[in-house]
Amino acid sequence: MNKLRCLILVPLACALAFPLESLAADGPAPPHSPAVDLLYAVLPILIIFFLLWWFLRKSQRTSSPYIRRSMEYYERSEQHMQKMEQIGERMAAALEARNERSPKE
Repeated sequence: MNKLRCLILVPLACALAFPLESLAADGPAPPHSPAVDLLYAVLPILIIFFLLWWFLRKSQRTSSPYIRRSMEYYERSEQHMQKMEQIGERMAAALEARNERSPKE
């Protein structure tokens, strides 16, 4: 985790520190290099992806009771559906047997 923090904090610190130097200068600020422009373009996306990854990892760790409960509910509904199908098949078989026994008109 320390490597990940270092990979995120070092570019962030550089991006925040270098514009402050150019604002403190007496003359006009020199134009940014393409690398800095790329960093300004990519850094917000990386931060958003990192935060999204972090929240998803956190929710996976803390929501295990919810997932377990939903899996139990799903298994219970599967069993109930199988019982209902068996009842429907028994009813259809009973009706067919009744129609065979009854006199035809």
